[in-house]
Amino acid sequence: MKKNLFFAACAIALMSSCSNDGDGVNTPDPQQSDKQVISLGVSSPTVADATTRGTGSVGDIEGQTTNVWNGNQLYIYMIDSKTGEEAKDAADATIFNNETLTFRAPKADAQQQLGDIRIYKKYVDEANANNENILQYLYYPVSGKYTFYGYHKDDATEGTVTMSADEKKVDGLVIDGTQDLMIGQTEALPDDLDAGKNASLYKDQLANVTMDQADWATLIATYQFSARTARTGIKPILKFDHKLARIQFYVRAGSEKAAAQLNNDAWNTVDGTQAGQTKGMQVTAITLKDMKTTINLNLADNTASAEDTKDDFTVRSKKDDGSLNATGIETPVVAPKKFDKDNAETTQAKVGEPIMFFPDGKVTFKLDLQQYVLVSEKEDQTGQAYDNFTTSANLVIDPAKVARPVGAEAITEFQAGESYNVYITVYSFERIEISAYLTGWKDGGNVDIDVEDPESQVKD
Repeated sequence: MKKNLFFAACAIALMSSCSNDGDGVNTPDPQQSDKQVISLGVSSPTVADATTRGTGSVGDIEGQTTNVWNGNQLYIYMIDSKTGEEAKDAADATIFNNETLTFRAPKADAQQQLGDIRIYKKYVDEANANNENILQYLYYPVSGKYTFYGYHKDDATEGTVTMSADEKKVDGLVIDGTQDLMIGQTEALPDDLDAGKNASLYKDQLANVTMDQADWATLIATYQFSARTARTGIKPILKFDHKLARIQFYVRAGSEKAAAQLNNDAWNTVDGTQAGQTKGMQVTAITLKDMKTTINLNLADNTASAEDTKDDFTVRSKKDDGSLNATGIETPVVAPKKFDKDNAETTQAKVGEPIMFFPDGKVTFKLDLQQYVLVSEKEDQTGQAYDNFTTSANLVIDPAKVARPVGAEAITEFQAGESYNVYITVYSFERIEISAYLTGWKDGGNVDIDVEDPESQVKD
């Protein structure tokens, strides 16, 4: 007699490698031609895969062609270098008012890692929605010099913004693992036209500078950044840095039966009523446990900190319209159909979209699995019934076990601005088949009894 039960196993490995858009066309007001337009460049961060709100990551790994902006919304602040407070115009109004203006990075189709920030007027009513694609031009005051700060929060719930002479902070950003938090700061102009720090970043602008080195040194010491530097053809560049770490999950088959199979595969044929069912171990959910949710950004020193509020983060898949599925992985992810035990690296399947988190020790997660298996049949092997059999595992990702890229230092903590690939190896459910072994009786001998024999009778 057989009793059929099931079990599965999995293993993990780590390797490290991080919209809406306006189409404005307009020209500056001719009456303002005596003033200098404030133009800002923005340099893309170097980790992640970004598209619409709530997908989280912006840009990609350094050196990849996908490391470009995608019209992401930014929050930019213009700071008066003398007062340390937000710059005002002649009417004492804040020039960069994030309540009335929308700042956006270059569009995705521009394929730019470094490009100009576009400024639009913010309209909140539907009647003026079509005006959101009209570019707005702002101008430097005739005197003074300025620096710029910025951040990107995606759709994170925002707490308090403080822009004062003493503090430049954004406190209480609440995240759920789908937002990429970044801080941007003005990159200083190089002190040497040819070889100074940031000379390569500003090289396209410096190519048009005609002054000699002495005049250049005076310019940047006295006027950086200002109407004078703008008139020279120089615009500030803000470099944005990721303040969270990123994980991308992949699933691999650890055995042939764990790899994707269809109903006509020889190892587990099913009847026509089960046509089209995928066999192989499938990932139905990945949930990161007890992740910190409330983040504070300090723009002045380019740092982030986390409060002790925690919640679970769910890995989500992307829908056809580019948005994220609200509840997790919409379609279970099965390990690739091809199984090659000696080259599993080439047979992995991406699970959902990257998830961002504040780096703070090990990461634990729950892995939910299912597989379409035979659950019952008649003794003559007819009348088979199949169903999705489920299991789960609680696993840990230890940063100390990350296989670092060549030349990278070993780590004991995950690092902000770094992207990590987590490869999960899964194995198929295996029936527990119990065999019964029958032992034989041993011959113990014979006994003869005669009913008339007094020796065989019981005495009263």
